[in-house]
Amino acid sequence: MDKFVAMTTFVRIVEKGSLTAAANALNTSLPTVVRILAMLERQLGVSLLNRTTRRVHLTDEGARYLDRCRAILSDVQDAEAELSFSQAEPQGRLTVTASVLFGRRYIAPIVSEFIRRNQNVNVEMLFVDRVVNMVEEGTDVAVRIGHLKDSSLVAIQVGQVRRVVCASPQYLRRHGVPRTPEEVRAHRCIRHIGLSPRNEWSFRVG
Repeated sequence: MDKFVAMTTFVRIVEKGSLTAAANALNTSLPTVVRILAMLERQLGVSLLNRTTRRVHLTDEGARYLDRCRAILSDVQDAEAELSFSQAEPQGRLTVTASVLFGRRYIAPIVSEFIRRNQNVNVEMLFVDRVVNMVEEGTDVAVRIGHLKDSSLVAIQVGQVRRVVCASPQYLRRHGVPRTPEEVRAHRCIRHIGLSPRNEWSFRVG
């Protein structure tokens, strides 16, 4: 016997005043309500209700059991409501990390809007040009450019970033404009190690 169903049925019988009305309220049959009540009383070893042709009346044991049933059912409803609220309304602490330039330019505005919409969430932003150990440093989300090395982490591609090779007009006037990737080798290049750990640049047509 499902004790939760039995308690609900018993409470509904008392609230409605009859087994028939309780069956209608529970959208079930009268024999089902009668069977559940009989099983409950047999399991408890007491009579919960005095039955007449029209109404049911609580026994002393039934009155005490009714109070306990209502308290238990109320606790269950409160627990479900609290869980539903926690799922519907984000709350707690969220730590986000990204590289310095990318974080300030793109992540900070997104986080600002997120905080505005979710005021129960405290966001900590860590913008550093190094690979963060998410487990050891307690980081929830890391926004990085490149491929994931640690297979124990879960990565989701959220966009694409286009990289370009740039030079100042003064440099190009002095050293000339490279026309092919091979010509780039002869130039003085500055590599941003925070974007890629590999000591190479890859080019493609288009």
